[in-house]
Amino acid sequence: MIRKIVVLAWLLLSMAATAQGRQAMNLRPFPCRIDPNDPERVLVDVLGTMSLQLGTDDIAGNAMSCLLKLRPIADGIVAEDLPTAFTAVMGQNPPVFFSFMAKNPKVFQEWLQDLPEVFTWFKNPPCLFGPKREQLILLLDHTKMREPRLESLKEQVIQKLHLIRCRQIQ
Repeated sequence: MIRKIVVLAWLLLSMAATAQGRQAMNLRPFPCRIDPNDPERVLVDVLGTMSLQLGTDDIAGNAMSCLLKLRPIADGIVAEDLPTAFTAVMGQNPPVFFSFMAKNPKVFQEWLQDLPEVFTWFKNPPCLFGPKREQLILLLDHTKMREPRLESLKEQVIQKLHLIRCRQIQ
């Protein structure tokens, strides 16, 4: 169930990113309350808030802080979905994502390693991850980082995204 919610939130974030309607609105950071008995709730809160508030710098920073706090206690399905949550933040606000990851190089390398080289698609063709991968590559290609070390992290991600392929299975 949580996986479906995370994937749905990621898709909503993608649609919000293409809208790019970042006009002034009531943006409020969400509290990062990590309940050890219900850590999945944090993923839902983080991704839901980002999709509703269009991934502004404050909200994306709040999301990254929260995900980084969740990471040490994440296990099971939460640990499996955490890389997707980081990817969603990257797709919504690359400068904030890479800024946080530059301060957490071990987390960045582990996340980069967690990106699969082959994505398995169980449904009928076409594989829907292909267009998303291409969208992320284009977004990152057109995002300029202020610092060379952030640009280096971005280039590592682009290289990894170019390697990912979709494999259809029946």
